[in-house]
Amino acid sequence: VDLTPHEKKILELIRKYPKVITDPAIRREIAEKNNLSEKTLRNRIADFKKYGLLGTDKKIVSEKSPKPLITKSDEINLVAVWYTLIQRKWFIFKITGLFTTIGIIYSVLATPYYKSTISLYPAGEISESSSILGGNFKGVAESFGFGGLGSAPTYNIPDIINSRRLKKDIVLKLWINSLYPNGSNLIKYWVIDKPTWFAPRK
Repeated sequence: VDLTPHEKKILELIRKYPKVITDPAIRREIAEKNNLSEKTLRNRIADFKKYGLLGTDKKIVSEKSPKPLITKSDEINLVAVWYTLIQRKWFIFKITGLFTTIGIIYSVLATPYYKSTISLYPAGEISESSSILGGNFKGVAESFGFGGLGSAPTYNIPDIINSRRLKKDIVLKLWINSLYPNGSNLIKYWVIDKPTWFAPRK
């Protein structure tokens, strides 16, 4: 900002007597000693604040130019970045808080959507040769009621393993364990049925 000689003189007075910014009595006294009116000094203080020469927190801003974010050697000045973040901290907090609040409100009030898929196969028995199914897949399929093996390969084994029916049967089956000698399903064993401390949906 280009200042007139008169404005530079007043700015030097303010730097020499910083209390003139906040104390009307001292401002009046300093103005009279320097052949100024208290109103003129008060108006110049307001102008300097607009120019950015005086801080809004009643502290005088240094005339030193701000440190560049990129140094002459094309390196990032971390100190300058840190000071910039400090100066903009309230703006960052406001923006972060705004979007966090919007995200929480949306997650609580938004209607949940679910997706399901289905695979259709020709009518017939579950079939894959034992060489394709393997002993493990065969035992899993038969133990949950998917029938025996046939000769015609009409079923896709990954679809069976990933099917909702098989998963449901595994989860709801009573498994004998040390905590529940009489058996319990996996929901009860892993305590999934008990609500957590934060459960907005019932």
